[in-house]
Amino acid sequence: MDCEMVGVGPQRGRSALARVSIVNFHGAVIFDTYVQQTEPVTDYRTFVSGIREADLLGDRALPFADVQFHVQSLLSGRVLVGHALHNDFQALKYWHPVSLTRDTQHCPVIQKTPGQRTLGLKALVEQKLGITIQQGEHSSVIDARAAMAIFRIYRMEWEALLLGDRQFHKVKKGNSASKIKAKKPGRGNDASPEQNGAPSTERIIVAAPERMSRRLSFKSTDRIQPSAGGWWN
Repeated sequence: MDCEMVGVGPQRGRSALARVSIVNFHGAVIFDTYVQQTEPVTDYRTFVSGIREADLLGDRALPFADVQFHVQSLLSGRVLVGHALHNDFQALKYWHPVSLTRDTQHCPVIQKTPGQRTLGLKALVEQKLGITIQQGEHSSVIDARAAMAIFRIYRMEWEALLLGDRQFHKVKKGNSASKIKAKKPGRGNDASPEQNGAPSTERIIVAAPERMSRRLSFKSTDRIQPSAGGWWN
């Protein structure tokens, strides 16, 4: 998920949610809206956010409560992918379950050294994909799709690590319980990841909006390459 914010208040320091979009695992936009403001906007932050005054007026924008409702409905029970998602959660006043959150800023496959400095999305995408994003105005669609591209590359190893952690804690809990009573039979090694507690990676969504170049595309084969349009526009 990726959101864009504007500045409100006399010092322009407070951030208010201005746009939210959600794309699916393959990058198709399934939700994209601007957000009506309840306070005067003192800084549209256009050079970064891409938001302009006209974007937040009329039928183009929805009330915050409606946006929050739609986002919660779409994300319910699904794995959410994004980068530095705590910023988006704070703006939305919504917090997704940790077990269903995949934040590429804290991907354990990439972030292998404790205390290692986390990379911003721009640096991460350039390092891992060889693609330059966030030149001039940001696009949350581009940013969300970039985070998804990172996730898709590391998905199997990432999910395996998470599943291993779940199984470790399940066994540890079971061993503790067996000291008091006989251990209950488990599901078995043939159970699917979903049956063993891992969420299905087919139920993935990610958020972000639109206004960007048509230079790059993302193919459904996990391969990133230049193109005249497609996934990155």
